[in-house]
Amino acid sequence: MKKFFKWFAIIIGGPILLIVIGATTLYWYYGGFGSQYPSGGKLSANQAKYDVLHYNINLQIDAGNKTIDGFTIIQIKSLTNNLDTLEFDLIDNYAISSVEINNSPTNNFVYRDNKLKVSPDQSFFKNEIIKIKVTYNGSPPEARRPPWNGGFVWEKDEDENDWVGLACQGEGAKIWFPCKDHPSDEPDSVAINITVPIDYFVAANGLLRNESYPKKGYKTYHWFTGYPINNYLVNFGIGKFEVVEKSYITEKGDEMPVVFYVLPEMRSGADSLLDQALDMLYSYRKFFGEYPWVNEKFGLLNTSFLGMEHQTIIAYGNKYHNRKIANLNFDNLLLHEMGHEWWGNKVTVGDWADFWIQEGICTYGEALYVLDKSGEGAYHEYMARFQRRIWNRSPLIGHKDATSDEAYGGDIYSKGAAFMHTLRFVLGD
Repeated sequence: MKKFFKWFAIIIGGPILLIVIGATTLYWYYGGFGSQYPSGGKLSANQAKYDVLHYNINLQIDAGNKTIDGFTIIQIKSLTNNLDTLEFDLIDNYAISSVEINNSPTNNFVYRDNKLKVSPDQSFFKNEIIKIKVTYNGSPPEARRPPWNGGFVWEKDEDENDWVGLACQGEGAKIWFPCKDHPSDEPDSVAINITVPIDYFVAANGLLRNESYPKKGYKTYHWFTGYPINNYLVNFGIGKFEVVEKSYITEKGDEMPVVFYVLPEMRSGADSLLDQALDMLYSYRKFFGEYPWVNEKFGLLNTSFLGMEHQTIIAYGNKYHNRKIANLNFDNLLLHEMGHEWWGNKVTVGDWADFWIQEGICTYGEALYVLDKSGEGAYHEYMARFQRRIWNRSPLIGHKDATSDEAYGGDIYSKGAAFMHTLRFVLGD
């Protein structure tokens, strides 16, 4: 009888355990950001009164102590005649040593509850341009589950060299520099100036404009992107990277660099990954139009976490794992994050309530690539995978003025893609 109950428990308990493990895994990947510092929500009255034009970020990174130290200059334009409070988002991890308004120091600021509120001596008129410099230092949050639960990622490579990454889609850039943390406002350009020990390399958005040596043993990398960019897409990585590069030919016949900043331990697969990237870029161009950032680059940054669509510097940690559909082998992580260069980076929702647009259309883009390379049957096989993942736990759009946490869930990928699939059936190609 004991044997009967033992085997009964194994037969019944085994599948239950597998279901629990599977559900836990799905929740881990699709259950939400769960951030301590969610982004978005209702735009505050103070922040609605100005438009961000430019961020100039200047930081020294100390990987040993896991700290950052420097300043950010924020250039804004007043949208009203009575701008009397300059409100920015910056989590409370930092010590602010000084604030300047148009190069003049001020002590009229309050920094608490993850907000920095600066009171100028007099209000600003509509269309006035204002520069605010914030000097600060401290320990940024460490990512517990990147990229879903974001922060800095302090790792070591195989040779015990520092390997630093950053992800903050759910949190926004307020976890590492003062900003207007709302998806509705993108700066027109960003300068990213990062100082590290001299034997390290820094990769970031846009183009590397210059390298300088501020003090003995240290080097500053001066990156700049001249395209509008959402603050959560501003990014950099630090490591002993090698630079592997190929060329993409634009529709106009110009060359654009396709670059992988890769650790030596992962170098062997870099060329074939870039060959895949080139094929995917040409394929996506058929459906979505030209790659949006042809004046800069398509970049991949070797990270310890799975991936993230940082503009022109996609985080890639998939370790060259390919998926097979019909006769097609491809790196679906690379494909998905690349699709975000159009849907998420070029087209970014102004309210996280519409999060499904960038995730759903980007996910559908994966199926379009399969259609382009392997035909209609493979396309339907790929779509069937997404349709099996639809949970229907909540509407795709729950409510307006949503935070990133409120809007995020598995259905924005799978059901969003299925909706686009339905539109194709109804409207035709």
